[in-house]
Order: sequence, then C-alpha cells, then structure tokens
Amino acid sequence: MANNLFQFIVMFRSRFTEAFPKSCPHFGPQELETDIVDNPPGDRAEALLCALLGLLLNRKQDVKSVTAHTHNEERVTAVQRDMDVEANPTSIVGQDIIIEH
Repeated sequence: MANNLFQFIVMFRSRFTEAFPKSCPHFGPQELETDIVDNPPGDRAEALLCALLGLLLNRKQDVKSVTAHTHNEERVTAVQRDMDVEANPTSIVGQDIIIEH
C-alpha cells in the first residue's frame, strides 16, 4: 500500500511539473521512499514538501525549509546583538529565550 502512495506522489509530480518550482527535483518512488524514511528526511523529500506547501498556500516565492537549529542560532544572534552582555552580564535576566528541539 505504501509503495502505491509513493508511486502516486511521483506520478502527481510528473503530471503537474509546470506547477512545481524549477528547484523541485525529479525522482522515482524508491528514491522518495528512501528519503522519507531517513532520519532526518532527505533533501529531495524536503524540497517536495516545501514545493507542495508553496502550491497549497498559493505562494509566488518558494517555501524554504528552516531547521530548529538554524532558527535558534538566529535568535541567539539577535539577542546578543540587542544586548551588551560583556558590559553587563545581568542584562539577560528576565529575557525570554526560546529553545526549540
């Protein structure tokens, strides 16, 4: 049953190729299955998911994937930029820092 699902997804991608962004790769059912079961999912599966989200949300720009790690690095950099921790180490007390897993 799962193999039929992968075949359907690949067929859908192939049939509506003009609707997908040029950055979305072409692949076969076995490649898609391999990418999905990998931990973390492979780049092709991630690109397909982002392309599908872009179609569902009717976005003109490509949807880009951002990992929680990248998001956390950006937040820490922003917090460091906003405060001068070296001059006043207590300045971070009371600040909300969100850590996602």
